[in-house]
Amino acid sequence: MQCMFRIPRNSGRVLWEITNRCNYACKYCIFSSGCGSKKSELTLKECKKVIDDLWNHDFKYLKITGGEPFIRNDLIELLKYAVALGMKVDVSTNASLITKEKAKEFRNITLEMVHVSLDGDIKEIHEQVRGKNTYDRTVEGIKNLKESNQYIRIGTVLYKGNQDRILKIIEKAKELEVSEIIFSVMEPVGRMDGDKSFVITKSLKEIEEEIEFYQKKYVDSIKINYNWSKKIDEHIEACPAGNKFIYINDKGNIAPCSWLVTKSSSYLTKRTLKNHTLEELFQDSNWREFLQKQKCGECIGKHPY
Repeated sequence: MQCMFRIPRNSGRVLWEITNRCNYACKYCIFSSGCGSKKSELTLKECKKVIDDLWNHDFKYLKITGGEPFIRNDLIELLKYAVALGMKVDVSTNASLITKEKAKEFRNITLEMVHVSLDGDIKEIHEQVRGKNTYDRTVEGIKNLKESNQYIRIGTVLYKGNQDRILKIIEKAKELEVSEIIFSVMEPVGRMDGDKSFVITKSLKEIEEEIEFYQKKYVDSIKINYNWSKKIDEHIEACPAGNKFIYINDKGNIAPCSWLVTKSSSYLTKRTLKNHTLEELFQDSNWREFLQKQKCGECIGKHPY
């Protein structure tokens, strides 16, 4: 067993799907995000209350994801609030909504990073899985992000169509002058649940060796990583789910881990943070059931790597 999330030593980490709305329709989206209504989302006032609650429960590392987070007009205000409180915050985005003006708006917020999804060095490769008319918008958004003075990391999901273009994708990342690129591997979840037609055909070992070669070759110009086959946090000896890690969805339901939700939505609490506190949700039967199984050494949401 290994945890694929970076868990801080002295506090907890939260993965918050701040919205399920998205202007893209990626084939392998784990949350099946797309067009939808914001009616069920937490309001800015409710989000701030949740952030206070998280802080008071020692969850001080916050990852904001979606959907597309920047589809929310109040996102920057929310980021400012969390950072001002003292939280370490990073955001995952497709960058398509990052105009030069938007980038300047959060120039003075110190985020841990802005993680941008880019799955190809050219339009055709990226858009096979991300959808039509997405490549140019993402690349332009990355360029605009340079105005924000943030640490920019490209996240590339490897699939059958781009597994032979690792070097070209790294070179594209270098061309865009980002600080880091990290590779992950497509899993048949979300919209692709059970569909293995796009998954890689190369062995992970072969891909690891190629990436590690480029790590050494380009060590002075860009940080290159992958997120499987090695522990991200060597100090984490037991599954942190429910104790040092929680997932919040766009409606305010919580689960001990986002991978659990791909197994079964029953592990989401029935009540939400819209009307209840974290402490109240921690008493839900499904939450307590998970922690009991975890205590017995059972990992329900174990990552396939």
